[in-house]
Amino acid sequence: GYVGYFFPDASPEKSKVFLGSGDWGLQFGWGQVIACALVALFTILNVLGVQRTAQVQNVLTAVKIAVLVGFIVLGFGANGSTSNFAQSAARDVPTSIPMQFAISLFWIYVSYSGWNAATYVAEEIKQPSRTLPMALGLGTALVTGLYLLLNVVFLYAAPLEELKGKFAVGAFAASKLFGPQVASVFSGLMALSLMSTVNAMVTVGPRVQQIGRASCRE
Repeated sequence: GYVGYFFPDASPEKSKVFLGSGDWGLQFGWGQVIACALVALFTILNVLGVQRTAQVQNVLTAVKIAVLVGFIVLGFGANGSTSNFAQSAARDVPTSIPMQFAISLFWIYVSYSGWNAATYVAEEIKQPSRTLPMALGLGTALVTGLYLLLNVVFLYAAPLEELKGKFAVGAFAASKLFGPQVASVFSGLMALSLMSTVNAMVTVGPRVQQIGRASCRE
C-alpha cells in the first residue's frame, strides 16, 4: 500500500480479481508481485545464514522504531488539532456496535502479532533464560506504547470521519500534518520499516514446523 504512493500501479486498488468475487475474490497485480518478491528475497537471505539475517533485522527494526518515534514526536508539533478527538463519525455499516468492536479488535491483534515469535528461535538465542523473557516483556511494552501513541497522532492529524476507509492511514495522516511532500518521504520510510516484519516472519515461520517435528520425535 505504501509503495503504491510512489508507483500507482502497485496500489491495492489496481489489483485485478482473477478468481471469485467480492470479499472472497483472489486478486493479483503489481502489489502482489512486489510482496512475493520481498518474501523471496528474505527467504534467500535466511538460507545464507541466521547471523546475517539477524544483522539485517536489527537494522530494519532500528529504522522502524526511529521512523515511528520521529513521526510521533514531530506529529504533535505539526498542523493538527486536539478538537479531532471530540468529533464523532457516522456509522455506515449494518453490524451492531459490540460486533463491530470485536471486528475492529482483529486489526489490533494483527498489530500485536509476533510478540511471542522470539520463542520460536529460543534454541538459537544466547542465554535464553535471561534474554527471552526480557525480549518478550520489553518488546511487548514498546509495541504497546508506540501503537497507542501512533493512533493518538492519527486522530490528532484528522478526525475519525476522514480516516474511514484509508488503507495507508500513516501516509494520509502525514499529508495532513506535514503536507504532501513530507507524506511521500514518510510513505517510503514506512514501506522500508515494514520490511522488518516480513523478514521476522520469514525467519520464525519455518521454525514452528521444526519445533513440531522435534516434539513428535520426542
